[in-house]
Amino acid sequence: MLTRRLGLTVTMVAVVLVVLTPSAAFAGGGFGGGFAGPDSAGAAAGITIHIPGIPGHAGSAGGSAAPPVPPAAAVPAAAVSVDPCAGMDRGQCLASLPPANLTMLACGGPAFPCQPAAPAGPGVAVAPAVPAVAAVPAIPPRDVALMAVKQITVPSPVIRTSPTRELIVGFPTWMWLDSSSLGSRSTTASVPGVSVTATVTPVEASWDMGDGSAVTCAGSGTPYTRGVDPLASSPTCGHTYTHPGELTITVRTRWAVSWSGAGTGGTLPDITVAASRPIRVIELQAVNT
Repeated sequence: MLTRRLGLTVTMVAVVLVVLTPSAAFAGGGFGGGFAGPDSAGAAAGITIHIPGIPGHAGSAGGSAAPPVPPAAAVPAAAVSVDPCAGMDRGQCLASLPPANLTMLACGGPAFPCQPAAPAGPGVAVAPAVPAVAAVPAIPPRDVALMAVKQITVPSPVIRTSPTRELIVGFPTWMWLDSSSLGSRSTTASVPGVSVTATVTPVEASWDMGDGSAVTCAGSGTPYTRGVDPLASSPTCGHTYTHPGELTITVRTRWAVSWSGAGTGGTLPDITVAASRPIRVIELQAVNT
């Protein structure tokens, strides 16, 4: 009887040791350290545990080693930026942005922040941080040219005539535009990697004479100078009224737009600006003597 009890006691002790050995190893960090138990993030991330004496693990009698679990796949960094021009005409949208916001298109700016790296963890391979702006299409040079044109102030035409105040029925009127409202104008706009210069040039002036007549002048017109025959017509831009009245002259100037930069160039739609001026047309009366 004593022999059977001793044998049973030895057998129970052996079973307890086999069952408790893995848990004790986890609790004490015996297999790599730093893990609180088999349910920790480290165990779920692919830690290979070797338990001596258990089939299927290294160190067991007659068992084969289990293949190691590969590390977790890289965690992609998702883009977090929002393209303010998504779904719209990109050039027109970007051209409407204030000039001060152009540099915000760079990674790290308020509009397009860089995506931070995901926090690292045991057994997790993390992809490096990537610029969120990489998901936004590059801005074409033509769209940058639209931004440059947005910064150009195209002046309204300044109307000049001779005679100045009262135009006379039957006498040629000379018409021209003041030089202050003429001349080419240029400006440059830049975004990361692209710099474009846009230029506007006046090419045509259309005159609405207020009496139903329209005159198109190829240039700014020729100013009248003293000494010129008052009955002579302007060589470039003029009109002769046939009836008196209180009228309004309206002039529309058309400006051609060109651009160059980033190894290319082209044209953009013309720009038209207008201005008006009231006039009086009188009729001279013959005086009999």
